[in-house]
Amino acid sequence: MDHNTAFRDHVAKLLLWEDAHGGFDSAVDGIPAASRGVVPDGFPHSAWQLVEHLRLAQADILDFCRNSDYEEGTFPDDYWPKSAAPPYDKAWDESLASFRKDRSDMVALVQDPKRKVGGGGTIVYLNADGELDAIVARAERAGMSVLLPRTAIGPEGFIAILRDAEGNQVGFHQEA
Repeated sequence: MDHNTAFRDHVAKLLLWEDAHGGFDSAVDGIPAASRGVVPDGFPHSAWQLVEHLRLAQADILDFCRNSDYEEGTFPDDYWPKSAAPPYDKAWDESLASFRKDRSDMVALVQDPKRKVGGGGTIVYLNADGELDAIVARAERAGMSVLLPRTAIGPEGFIAILRDAEGNQVGFHQEA
């Protein structure tokens, strides 16, 4: 199996993954309607707020990947619901259906062999967790090319972009 196919299969599996933990579907299954808008003691959000946030954030990521005219929303207003409870009876089911459809669309996008991985396609950025310089050094020793060395991006921290032997690009981000 070539690296592009392996990468696509791995990302698709992560989107659907329930191997080592409960996934989205099992987490939301069976939450009683009366509990969906309740913020439990010690927690900042209700089940509705979390579900709707996941839906809104995933829809935004999907739009970013598909739409060349993408415009980023305003955080937090465009990424969190206004109220703790669903605004109407069917809102919960509509949100779940929309999340699942967008998740399916994202899997299809990831697995589409016509879409180029890196090198002109979408670059996936991974959290370097304070180890950006060490990651870049290890990648170079492993034969990867450094397209963009450690570069400051203002208060957001630093990034570096690497390319493997097949032309796939991956970015790494480290907070300031």
